[in-house]
Amino acid sequence: MKSKSDVAHEVKREVAGTHVPEANSGVPLDVERYISPEFAKREWEAVFSKTWQIACREDHVAQPGSYYAFELGQESVLVSRGEDNVVRAFYNVCRHRNNRLVRDRCGQNARSFACSYHRWTWDTSGVLRNIPDRETFPGLPCDSTLGLKELKCGVWGGFVFVSMNPDVEPLLDYLHPLPQMMDKYWPERMALVQDLTIEWDCNWKVGLDAFNETYHVAATHPQLLPVIDDYNVRIECHRLHNTFYVPYGIPSPRVVDRKTIADTLASYMDPTKVVLDGTGKPPDTDPSVLEAGAVDPAGFTGTADDVRRAVQERKRASQNSVPFLPYKNLNDGELTDDFHVMCFPNTQFNVFAENILMFRHRPNPSDPNRCFYDVWYLAHVPPEKRPALPPHVMLPAGADLGLALNQDASNVASVQAGMRSRSADGVYLSELETRIRHFHQTLDEFMARAK
Repeated sequence: MKSKSDVAHEVKREVAGTHVPEANSGVPLDVERYISPEFAKREWEAVFSKTWQIACREDHVAQPGSYYAFELGQESVLVSRGEDNVVRAFYNVCRHRNNRLVRDRCGQNARSFACSYHRWTWDTSGVLRNIPDRETFPGLPCDSTLGLKELKCGVWGGFVFVSMNPDVEPLLDYLHPLPQMMDKYWPERMALVQDLTIEWDCNWKVGLDAFNETYHVAATHPQLLPVIDDYNVRIECHRLHNTFYVPYGIPSPRVVDRKTIADTLASYMDPTKVVLDGTGKPPDTDPSVLEAGAVDPAGFTGTADDVRRAVQERKRASQNSVPFLPYKNLNDGELTDDFHVMCFPNTQFNVFAENILMFRHRPNPSDPNRCFYDVWYLAHVPPEKRPALPPHVMLPAGADLGLALNQDASNVASVQAGMRSRSADGVYLSELETRIRHFHQTLDEFMARAK
């Protein structure tokens, strides 16, 4: 067995001509970016108003007349599928007195959107259809100029993206190379089975940073050390986005006694398990998924270091019997490991062969010391057993998210409090935190363009 000191930590740099930071330049990040109201205001204009954002799943607007309201900062965006079957996005604002047009999160079978205040009405493609007492507005522009104000809108992987920037680059160009890396997992076929939000006592970037490295695993999540290699991760930094691959089903090199944990590993490598186990259990998974990858600890005779390979072989052998799973598309490592994707600026995907655990970090529009943390759990299920869309659940502060996420929640609140100390002179980063530095350099590039 190699010790962690014997293993070269790999940082892979992608996209020719793109600057990728030195893993540890010795220059700390300033803390003002996490606590300053002025920085947050500039960040809103320079980053959130310029980039693509995930608004909803395409399933939320699957049929003409279906709609979804997405909240980001001070804005509400109305995503609607028109009678012509085209998905569009609009500012969720009446053109008369600027009332919020739609107040519920989602709906089906809408023929139109009528303002609750004075009944100005638009159809589902954003065209103005009625102004009560139109004759009393002698100076009003013609109706064709009073349609709902539209945003850029695009779809990839079953996700609906929107952008407030009329000059934003095409969605697939912006996402490159993530679609080429994630398409093999068939994200567009996954069902959304859990939709949670909780407000955290931290800046959105503190929350994002927490999941952009594995350096914290040993101290924060010691219970995970027998089942993941937190040290030998492969980091890839791209033009805007970054990724890493975390080996699952093999102990961390920090674990000394690797023989006695084989049973724990074998039982843990159940593809139906998710980190989020404290609230809203996901629906029962088809038995064929469990059969595809689970290793029976009672009959397992290998060591802890053999479990990952045993699970890979189990899944490979079952790839023809579970056609709704993408096993045939994936290499052996992808059958077991966590492919973690950071989609700039504020979304992260934990991608597995059977499911995706998506985290989104939305800024609080009035307080840079708080954010909204969204958790979506998506899973492959047989088409005939596809569940209905789950309701959105707004969890109370301190709600149970399961052991690992509870540990993260405790950290981020404490970090945010410490950021406001007069002793806080910066944020120092290791090689294992290269993705954090890459993210912040990308953020700074957007900030610089807006000056």
